[in-house]
Amino acid sequence: MLCEIYCEKFHQKKITFHQGLNVVLGDERGSNSIGKSTLLMIIDYVFGGNDYLTKSTDVFRNIGPHQINFCFEFNGKKFFFCRINEDSERIYECDEKYEIKGELTRSKYTEWLKEKYGIKSEHMSFRDMVNRFFRVYGKENLNEKRPLDVVNKEPSRDAVKALLKILNFYDDVKKFEEVYKVKNEKLEIFKNAQKYEFLPQRMNKRDLEKMRLEMDQLKKEIELLEQQAAANVSDLETEKVDSIVVMRKELSIAKRQKARYESQLKTLKDISNGDQSVKANDLTSLQKYFPNANIRGIDEIQSFHKKLSNVLNEEIKGERLRLEHLVSSAQIRISEILNSMKDVSSISNVSSIILKKYAVLQNSYTDLERKLSANENYSVLKNEKIIAHENYQKEKDNKIQEMNVTLNGRISEINNVIYNGKKKAPTFSFTENNYEFYTPDDTGTGTSFKNLIIYDLSILSMTDLPALIHDSCLLKQIADMPIEKLLLQYQQSAKQVFIALDKVSSYTKESQKILTENKVIELSAGGNELFGYSWSDK
Repeated sequence: MLCEIYCEKFHQKKITFHQGLNVVLGDERGSNSIGKSTLLMIIDYVFGGNDYLTKSTDVFRNIGPHQINFCFEFNGKKFFFCRINEDSERIYECDEKYEIKGELTRSKYTEWLKEKYGIKSEHMSFRDMVNRFFRVYGKENLNEKRPLDVVNKEPSRDAVKALLKILNFYDDVKKFEEVYKVKNEKLEIFKNAQKYEFLPQRMNKRDLEKMRLEMDQLKKEIELLEQQAAANVSDLETEKVDSIVVMRKELSIAKRQKARYESQLKTLKDISNGDQSVKANDLTSLQKYFPNANIRGIDEIQSFHKKLSNVLNEEIKGERLRLEHLVSSAQIRISEILNSMKDVSSISNVSSIILKKYAVLQNSYTDLERKLSANENYSVLKNEKIIAHENYQKEKDNKIQEMNVTLNGRISEINNVIYNGKKKAPTFSFTENNYEFYTPDDTGTGTSFKNLIIYDLSILSMTDLPALIHDSCLLKQIADMPIEKLLLQYQQSAKQVFIALDKVSSYTKESQKILTENKVIELSAGGNELFGYSWSDK
């Protein structure tokens, strides 16, 4: 837990904190600009935030550079640190006298806090979690109608995904999301390979049907040639005829295999070895003579070529070796068959013309086969992406509904404590791309802020969230009796809650008692401000 904050520029140099509720009290006049919100922003700052630096610019204009020292305690051991406002990305490790002895980056420091607080979520950083529940004037998470949003107008899908992570409903969703991302990435790579002509272009249904008919015709012509080859050896001795027919079929198969392997190998070589990049001098000359040329577009194509080559390089290397071996083996087999046929009989009259025509037909057939294969592969990848997205969406919807039931149940329990079961509880309602949070038949301002606080308390009690910060701008809107019950909820928490409030005497006696007993500092105008004076005064 956070034990203390110390600053030489504070009027009260050291502020000591405790478990449970910690209250920053203002005066009875409700004076502004005395430092209540600033101190809460500093608490956010020692938890690794940067809003103190970016949103409290009036402090630095008037106070100047200053060092914020602070101490955490975990398992009976104290850890001392400091932050200097001139260095936003460093947290310094200190000894008990706040002498600097080492340093951490802000990311390493928040990772350390996450570990020490025992936050188990693998999918959410420490700051992304606590920043949603550290609600201080000046931050963007104060919209009582949109309690999930960490910034103004945060997309609902992002806010809901964060809530899934916080409540540990995201693990199963993540598995389906990763499958969808992989399928989508494969499809995009394939489409870009077609775009840049590494693979044959996609075809519409009409052209595909036409191509299939053309392949059927080529196949018939190839088979006819094979029959003609057999007929042309009818004058040979019967035993030689049988041998040549068998060998001609084997030769046909071997040549077809070789042609297919060579076609596949050529495609891989074009991808891995083809240097289609445009040199810098060429681009300079092009731009000189054609100032309107789309140089950025050329760079984009070259960038894609490089990216694609890197992604596919290892797989292409292995596939090339395999295909080269298959081409070599096919060529050896062709040579063996031809030599065997020479031994059986002179085949010059049988094969010379037929083989040339056969090669032309076979190459045409192989090219069409390659185009058909590319279109079929595209259809497979597209269908896999659609199925993966449907599975991901279905799982996410199921988990959102589970989360909704669990969260609304806890919110209802706390609301019943606040109102002795006599008032309707606020409720979340989720759709695919949005959410609502409201109390049925009660849209009052005070009710809306009370709802937000109940939601935060629910999350605090259900999750690893280590602390809450609620500024007075949230609490002032709520009626006296609900405030008393909310203060009791704060006080009973085993975790730290930091709030700011003033005009204590205007609340119930029980509320006054709770606020006074849990006070960590009391600020007022006239020299008792956080930094000893108010720079808003003339």
